[in-house]
Amino acid sequence: MENSPLEERRYVGFWVRTLASIIDTIVIVICTVPVIIFTMKDTIDTNGPPQLPLQAELILDFSVAIAVILFWKFKSATPGKMLFNAIITDAKTGGPPSTKQLIIRYLGYIPSTLFLFMGFFWIAFDKKKQGWHDKLADTVVEKPSSFPTTYLHKTQPSVIKKMVAESASNPPKQIPPSDDSVTYMLNGVPVSKKK
Repeated sequence: MENSPLEERRYVGFWVRTLASIIDTIVIVICTVPVIIFTMKDTIDTNGPPQLPLQAELILDFSVAIAVILFWKFKSATPGKMLFNAIITDAKTGGPPSTKQLIIRYLGYIPSTLFLFMGFFWIAFDKKKQGWHDKLADTVVEKPSSFPTTYLHKTQPSVIKKMVAESASNPPKQIPPSDDSVTYMLNGVPVSKKK
């Protein structure tokens, strides 16, 4: 009996996800420290530790949340996960999660953190390597098994529809053959075929 693609899923474990989170934190710090320094330059008090004004803190937190969710939406991963070829998928279908799932996943970091980070440690013991934030959003982090799977996960249905429509409106054009092969142009990409 042949296994279905959902039975062959390779879930990403605790240590790889921890390393990916560390990388993401470094990226966030590199991107936000200049912003913090710029916003604080007039508010630095030499009598105590510098504090970010509440308004700036909220804007910064909201900006990081938006950036993370946009990475998840359009790349299926944050930079740290991308380095490990790991993507976030819908736990049931294996396809891209909805925007609602991604927002729930991000907000799920709150309970995962509040209880002594147990929501993250849960990844080490769960069969599908899901943290509490994954369980709340019904998502998993996995390694795609092949290039086409990765491509399909990262390609939105609207892009696929557009590619199909372009193929129908631009039939392949034959280019004069060189040697013993025939070359066609398909959507601007040369495709060679032996005679």
